[in-house]
Amino acid sequence: MKTLRVNSRLDRITDWEDFAKQADYRVKEMARMAEVNRRQLPRFFLDRFGCSPQFWLQNLRLRLAKGLLAQGKPAWEIACQLGFKHETSFYPFFQRFTGYTPHAYGKSHPTNGSALCSKAVA
Repeated sequence: MKTLRVNSRLDRITDWEDFAKQADYRVKEMARMAEVNRRQLPRFFLDRFGCSPQFWLQNLRLRLAKGLLAQGKPAWEIACQLGFKHETSFYPFFQRFTGYTPHAYGKSHPTNGSALCSKAVA
């Protein structure tokens, strides 16, 4: 049985992708900006999206990175745009989920828009 949330601050957020971008793709910053405690955000995400905020953010960043790479954007620019502290953090993140380096993916894949909370992140 699902619990009913009464007028949650999180329900007022209508564009979660933009909200994530404003929070620099950080769960802690999203909670701070939404003025909720660190336990409320994961409960909300599980109820609304079926996954944790971290999993949702990883999928969002991955989907955006794939699109930007397919457009020919350089990896360093994508890393900066998607909130990675260093380009060198972006490479293993991307390769872990896709099996490709960012450069190889950009050369061989068209834009692919996938669901944000699908269990398979490939």
